[in-house]
Amino acid sequence: EGRTYKERTWSALPVSDIGLESAGWDPKELKLEEDAPPEDGEAPAETPRQPEPEGEGEEDTGPAVSPVIGLNTPCQQASMNARDRVFTGYKDFLYKQVADHKALVLEQLKGEMQWKGIWEQLVDNVKSGDMAF
Repeated sequence: EGRTYKERTWSALPVSDIGLESAGWDPKELKLEEDAPPEDGEAPAETPRQPEPEGEGEEDTGPAVSPVIGLNTPCQQASMNARDRVFTGYKDFLYKQVADHKALVLEQLKGEMQWKGIWEQLVDNVKSGDMAF
């Protein structure tokens, strides 16, 4: 007859852990400082908000992932252990890549802010006639 193996259920992979948001990417953090309000004290005019089409604005929960059900054989155990190691390795790789990219973008924004200040100073100098050629 051979060995009898029991049925086992392995949990589904947490695919929500490999999204950009879960990796720390938030585009709202990556903006230059907002310009100051107009000098005359008026608040900037708000643009009317367009209604969202149906179905948009709802969070995407990602693909449905089912647990794996199979016989608890050594081969199946090895496959599931390999699956989990690969998933963890990919998640770690993704998180590092997102962190590196975020640091690069923030560094570029810092340079843009510095250049913006220098540019505004140069424009003011030209407008006031203080620029010597």
